[in-house]
Amino acid sequence: MYKNKFTPIILPIIIIVIWYLITSVLHLVTSYTLPSPIDVCISAWDIIQSGELFRDSFDTLFKVFAGMAIASIVAIPLGRIICKKINKNSKGMNILFDCILVLAFWAVSLIPFVGGLVTLIINLLAFGIITYAIFFSKKLNETTTVEVKKDDSEK
Repeated sequence: MYKNKFTPIILPIIIIVIWYLITSVLHLVTSYTLPSPIDVCISAWDIIQSGELFRDSFDTLFKVFAGMAIASIVAIPLGRIICKKINKNSKGMNILFDCILVLAFWAVSLIPFVGGLVTLIINLLAFGIITYAIFFSKKLNETTTVEVKKDDSEK
């Protein structure tokens, strides 16, 4: 597939080198905004040694598989019931279940759109508020100065 066996790792190495240059050598970005690859490796090693990574990974996998099990326990019998109802020859039930299924699929298909839209609105509002807060706090600090004078009568 590749002429050279090292071809797939060239791009990640280039990205890490550029990342190192930007964060550690040129200091174009603060370490709070984008930590250097060395800091990331040290932090990764620390959470591996402390066992936090494995504990959190286990918790996450447990939640995923528990959710899958609960969804399967609910969805498989429900699907069998719906399939039996649809296969019956009564036209009234078919129309009712068709309407229910169409509405259910329509509602489920809107979840990613609505969720993405809500997330976008929240992010825009949050970043907008944060940007205005930073801008006005800088302007406020530039325009107003407060001097504290010590009162000689208090001695």
